[in-house]
Amino acid sequence: MQKKRRQILTVSLLGVCAVGLLSSVAVYVSYRADRTILHDVTSSLIEGIDEPSERVLALLHWVYDLDGSSLNPAYYLVRPLRATPVQVLEFGGDCADKSRLLYALLSEIDISSSMAMCVDETTGQPTHTLVEARIGEDAYMLVDPSYNLFFPDGVGGYYDIMDLRRNPEIVPQRINALLAQNPGSTERDRFYLSASTTYHTTSTINWHRNYLTKFAFTLAHTVFGENVYRVRRPYLLERPKLAVLTLWLFVSVIAGMAVLIVRRWPYPRKPTGIALGTTAKGKATSTANKTSTTPITA
Repeated sequence: MQKKRRQILTVSLLGVCAVGLLSSVAVYVSYRADRTILHDVTSSLIEGIDEPSERVLALLHWVYDLDGSSLNPAYYLVRPLRATPVQVLEFGGDCADKSRLLYALLSEIDISSSMAMCVDETTGQPTHTLVEARIGEDAYMLVDPSYNLFFPDGVGGYYDIMDLRRNPEIVPQRINALLAQNPGSTERDRFYLSASTTYHTTSTINWHRNYLTKFAFTLAHTVFGENVYRVRRPYLLERPKLAVLTLWLFVSVIAGMAVLIVRRWPYPRKPTGIALGTTAKGKATSTANKTSTTPITA
């Protein structure tokens, strides 16, 4: 019975391992197809552009012009994963969707970047999403694909997350300058003026989300200092297919390790019938001997 149960468990675990590996392969093929699409789009948009900041702006303008500004209804497998970059490319999306697409496009040309968010420090909820790109050894620029917004510093560079956190006036000054250039402002421009007040809370990670993240912030701040606000977000968070691929591989590895453990685990030892019989016989013989040697008294 023990052997049969072990065989059933082993076959089951091998099945889980096989399903995980096959699923990983399928997701990887789909992921690579998406990367090819994104790479082709990026290559055509930056053709002839060499300066990293100009490449970022070219991609920013293109993403901004995509149709749609509301939440992309598409998602990969489960709704919490939201839309993939290719789904955003096809159907547009809100600030988080467009930032995810811009982040993916920048990755295709090896420009390091990270999504960032404006956070309501009272509620801990994100209010807007942007992208910060690294354009030099120690140079960054913050861009907003929802409003086609970026922040020149006036001396050939650009403002980044840390600049906006230190000086909240940078955003309204930039928007006022843009509105002055375009007196016929749109409703979107006016909305942005009211939304810009939260830009001084921009961070790549929402450290105010809950007690656990607040505790993590305390630890991270001792290591990174003020740069804790630009710690790169985990790559998997913005790559739904890659996240699912990693999950399936993890399941496969765990199932495979479980198979090895089950097969190597020793069977429990049971006393044999012969041993029991021998022991009983030995006891009986010993008792008989004791009886035979007892003296008989009159």
